[in-house]
Amino acid sequence: MSVEVMGQKLDMPIYCAPTALQRLFHHEGERAVARAAAEYGTMFGVSSLATVTVEEIAKITNTPKMFQFYFHKTGA
Repeated sequence: MSVEVMGQKLDMPIYCAPTALQRLFHHEGERAVARAAAEYGTMFGVSSLATVTVEEIAKITNTPKMFQFYFHKTGA
């Protein structure tokens, strides 16, 4: 059962949602989740509070990724 999300074909209709600070839960953190998402042919959501850089995650797999970004209002 595949699906297309934002122009990207995924092998399954679910993806790994962005989760902050993944290395608090496992020493590989986002690296492990990126590899798992690639193994199952789905998208990996990279948190704006990730414990590794987006560039490092991009080197691990060539599967679709999305980046979670929050706009924070300043006091101005």
